[in-house]
Amino acid sequence: MDITNHMTSSNLERYSFYWLLALLVSSAAALFLGARPPITLITGYSSAIWSLLNVAWIISGVTSVYLTYQWIQHEKILFGAKESKDVAAFGFMMLSGFNIGILGILGTNIYFEIFMGTIVFVITGIISVAVAAYLYKRWQENDKSLFIVNEPVTQSTVAEAKPMQDIDTTQNQSTFDESQS
Repeated sequence: MDITNHMTSSNLERYSFYWLLALLVSSAAALFLGARPPITLITGYSSAIWSLLNVAWIISGVTSVYLTYQWIQHEKILFGAKESKDVAAFGFMMLSGFNIGILGILGTNIYFEIFMGTIVFVITGIISVAVAAYLYKRWQENDKSLFIVNEPVTQSTVAEAKPMQDIDTTQNQSTFDESQS
């Protein structure tokens, strides 16, 4: 199996995005259950499950760091623009990932340390689902990319393109000739 195909920037972006969307949805489910990870309803609270959860939580933190780094590298532009709604939703997703990553490493859920209570959990769960749905929709609209704008080719962009015979290639000829000597 050739892993290099999976390690491209676009694939890492996609995998990280999917991972954090799943984090938002599973976090919402956990919040609706009173801060209980949904998997424990099926498996109980075994040490093997907690170990797997810790690994998953650490991966969530790493993916948040990676996507935040990519966002900064792409001049803090999401979906081709700096729309405040996109940035707020992305920020919520990144903070969720950082929080869960810290939980995996330190065993402390910072969100739960600050906020506690059923009403807050339900509201945050609803926000998590709404953010996941919003970001997924925006991601689909941008040809499944967070940071690169993929504009569809339309008739107007084809008509605006210069034909090859209109391009002046003699401009750089003298520089090319000088570099040959």
